[in-house]
This record gives sequence, C-alpha cells and structure tokens, in this order.
Amino acid sequence: VVERTATAVVIETGPGRVTLPLTRVEQIVEGRSTLVTFQERAGTGNSVIVSRFGDGPFTDDAAKIRDEVGAVKVEIGSGVNVPQPSLEALAKACELPFRKDATKMLLLITDSPPKVVPENRIPAAVRDTANLIKRANIDAAHLVNWERDKNDHYAPLLNAGVSKEPGKFFSLKEV
Repeated sequence: VVERTATAVVIETGPGRVTLPLTRVEQIVEGRSTLVTFQERAGTGNSVIVSRFGDGPFTDDAAKIRDEVGAVKVEIGSGVNVPQPSLEALAKACELPFRKDATKMLLLITDSPPKVVPENRIPAAVRDTANLIKRANIDAAHLVNWERDKNDHYAPLLNAGVSKEPGKFFSLKEV
C-alpha cells in the first residue's frame, strides 16, 4: 500500500498504481485470527490452549485479538521452564479449521527453544513440524525469536510453508 485516503487505497503494482475504493478492499481482504498459547510449568507439564471467540477459534475483530494477547500472563519465577512446547502449539495450530480458500499464516513468538524429550531429538521434531505445516497447506510460518534459537532450532520452519516465499524472521532484540 502506497497511500490510504478516507475513501481509497493506492497500491503499487510494479509498472503502475491501482486505486481501490475502501469498500472494494473490504470485499477482497478479509482477515481472521486466533491465538494459540503455550507454556511448560514445573510440576504441571505442558499447556497448549487455543482461544475461543464465540462459536469458534477465529475472529475478524482485531480488538478481541488484542485483548486476548493482553490477557496472556507471564509470571517470572513461577516455575515456568525453558524450553517450551512451541512445536506442540504449532501442531495444534495446523489442526485449526481454516477456510479452504484462505491464506494461512502462522506466527510463532517465543523466547525459548522447543521442548523435545529426549533433547537430541529436537532437529527431527522440528523437521516433523515443518512437514506438518506443509501437509496442513499453511502458506507461511513466521518467527519472532532470538537469533541463536532460530539458527540452532527453528530455521527449518521458515521454509515449511507452501508459498514460494519463505517465512520472515524477526529478532526479539529488535521488536
């Protein structure tokens, strides 16, 4: 998007620009989101929770997603362990009832490596998750994480989507 006015959006198309009335953009772009949270607590094990909005896991209301993210509690010193069940959360996200014609994207935000037992099985588990993302016909998986954990563990997920473009990486240090 190059410019947005009160009534239209101007989009750069390479050789030129296209102006679309906002009513047309709303017809073309429909976005639905959900939130899958995960944690591992000493003594209680893994927890992966898919948010619910009305009768399903998705909402098109950005304020509801904002409120849901804002309600996530991270308690320092509460027995939360590193690593975390991030791969379990991605597997759960791949099971969601996406619309057939939707562009499907996953965004993994974590400050921990994946929890896999035994630990030497992490590379295989990440590859299995990447294959699951592909089988679920997810277009792209994006990652917000430490550069070290991306390089050591999560990088294969960025190429797991079915689109030609790889997922994007965002460093926790810079977001």
